[in-house]
Amino acid sequence: MPGMQFKRFNFSSLLRQSGKVLKEIEQGHDVLLERRDGADMILTEAAKEVGMRESLQTAARLITAALGQPDTEHAILERTVEQLPWLGFLPEENRLEFLREFAQTAAGVVETGAVEPLVRLEQDWMASARIYSDPKTRSVFTGPVKVEREYLHRAGPVEA
Repeated sequence: MPGMQFKRFNFSSLLRQSGKVLKEIEQGHDVLLERRDGADMILTEAAKEVGMRESLQTAARLITAALGQPDTEHAILERTVEQLPWLGFLPEENRLEFLREFAQTAAGVVETGAVEPLVRLEQDWMASARIYSDPKTRSVFTGPVKVEREYLHRAGPVEA
């Protein structure tokens, strides 16, 4: 988790020394509970998490508002590529599509509490950027597809 600072404890420490772990949280630290038999967990104060969700909602609304103004879209796209260099591999119309999808999905994440769609969206767009960054790979995915006549005969009619 790049850029995130945690106090690390294993899960059994929480069970044996809960006071020590809770003191870290009360002092404003986030705690990463490392588990052997499952996914790691993060403990934080509820107010901090609520604030993060509200801020994500605000950011989503700001992106949506700014993208609704044609004169600002170009400037936003330029600045976004400066902040997220991998977006520079995407064609400009795809960058704009990413920003719109990101804002819409971020708003949905706040309402539902399910963060996975936002993580998946960013991962999928980064994968697309990787494809566009390599001409050989891009040609495989964007070039014509050769289908053997025999395969078409066996597959039967294609429904639209």
